[in-house]
Amino acid sequence: MRLLGLIPPSALPPKPRTAIALSRAALAKYVGLYRLAPGFELRVTLKGDSLFAQTSTGNGPVQLWPESPSDFFVKEADAQVTFTWGAPGAVTGLVLHQYGRDRAGAKVR
Repeated sequence: MRLLGLIPPSALPPKPRTAIALSRAALAKYVGLYRLAPGFELRVTLKGDSLFAQTSTGNGPVQLWPESPSDFFVKEADAQVTFTWGAPGAVTGLVLHQYGRDRAGAKVR
C-alpha cells in the first residue's frame, strides 16, 4: 500500500469539480488582461453568460467554469484560476493553478 505523500501529484486523478451558476454581472468583473510573466498574459473575456480565458502564447480560448465566486476551473485540463480582490468589488489579479504550480498575475486592464 502506498502512502498518499509518496504518490507523485501527476499520478493522482484530478479532483472532481462542480460548476455553479453566476450572473453575467458577476462574471463581468473578471474581464480583463492579466500579466503572469513578461510575454505571458491571460485575456479573460465574456461571451454570452460564459467566461473564457486565452493565453498570449496562441492557444485557443477555454471556458472558465465557476465553482465559487472567485474560483474557476477548466474542464479540458487540470487547471484552475482563483481571482483576487482588492477594494470591495475590484478584481486586482488572479492565480493560475496548473502543473502543480501557482502563477500569480496582476490585472493590467
